[in-house]
Amino acid sequence: MGSLLHEIASMPALSLNAPLPAEPRLATVCRAFLQQPSLQVGIDEMAHRAGMSRCTFTRHFRLHTGISYIEWRQQASLLAAIVMLGKGQSVTQVAMDLGYSSSSAFATVFKQVLGEVPSRYF
Repeated sequence: MGSLLHEIASMPALSLNAPLPAEPRLATVCRAFLQQPSLQVGIDEMAHRAGMSRCTFTRHFRLHTGISYIEWRQQASLLAAIVMLGKGQSVTQVAMDLGYSSSSAFATVFKQVLGEVPSRYF
């Protein structure tokens, strides 16, 4: 048990952050996204779901989260990927479920952000 705790303590902190906005319309669409994360859900669709124009959505999203929707979507998708991989799903299945064009595209983004390829992450 002590060895496991030592390994956990020595692991680098995740550089992922997908904050939920306090603004109710944004929070609602973000929670819905988190239920089914996909890179296919673009700004226009999220703005429409929130009942906002693209410009208003973009402005409010950054104001309430500190990051753009595109950055948030990537971060939220990678957090979901970590959970899926931790449950034993294959890299290919996770990549397809999240809307990546290929498992190699997913692995490239995963490594850029987290510093390790998904197959070696766990």
